[in-house]
Amino acid sequence: MITANATSVGTIVWYDLMTTDIARAKSFYADLLPEWNYFTVSVTPDMNYDIIRIGDVQTGGLIGMAPTAGIPSHWMQYVSVENIDRTLALAEEHGGKVLEPVIPCPGVGKFAMIQDPTGAIIKPFEMECASVLPSRPMTGMFCWTELYSSDIDVAKEFYSNVFGWKLGSHDFGPNGTYTMFLAGEHPVAGGMTTPHGMNVPSHWQSYIMVPDVDARTEKAIGLGAKLLGGPIDVPSVGRMTFLIDPTGAMFALHTFATDVAPC
Repeated sequence: MITANATSVGTIVWYDLMTTDIARAKSFYADLLPEWNYFTVSVTPDMNYDIIRIGDVQTGGLIGMAPTAGIPSHWMQYVSVENIDRTLALAEEHGGKVLEPVIPCPGVGKFAMIQDPTGAIIKPFEMECASVLPSRPMTGMFCWTELYSSDIDVAKEFYSNVFGWKLGSHDFGPNGTYTMFLAGEHPVAGGMTTPHGMNVPSHWQSYIMVPDVDARTEKAIGLGAKLLGGPIDVPSVGRMTFLIDPTGAMFALHTFATDVAPC
């Protein structure tokens, strides 16, 4: 679980929680992750956006959705691209869909929403200026993102064409082969076929770096989260758990193995 320099094209540079209960979500993550602080900005007279800060680093945000919209709470990932119009054209050319057209954000950049041919959703993001995320994640930051796909081979071809990601793999023996997506020579995300019996649509999931996954998992459950799986140990990777926050969004916690540097 290694990240490239966050200013690199092809890197996942931002994470948004779209939640049906913004007050409960803010309280939950603030209690679970004391590293997080919020900075609130007004988007419209009726809508605020809470930016996640870790020290002086901005890493994502929280925004409320109307429960009546019928969309469950979820985390959304943003991938840095050079030209968003070209990215959207490539997405459609290679079997994807543009679910949300380009939205300009003055002083920040332009983003849109695409769906890959297996159903997973992600946002390409053409930034006006370089990201200030450090190349090495700090405690409380998102440290890895993973695709669970109904057809990993189709997904691999799509993302290699749309984001220019190179493909690698890691052999986990009886647990199968794990796909690595690389920006240049740097791993930026992973992917796998959705495990048998995991009845969920194709989706992206991100991991938050914590110093003690067991302690933070116990705290999360005490704060109202549901445990989906773990803790589990992955040799030469670390220890992790999979949870659903009190508003229904899936996320994961991760502690790196002692022989792995989060770089």
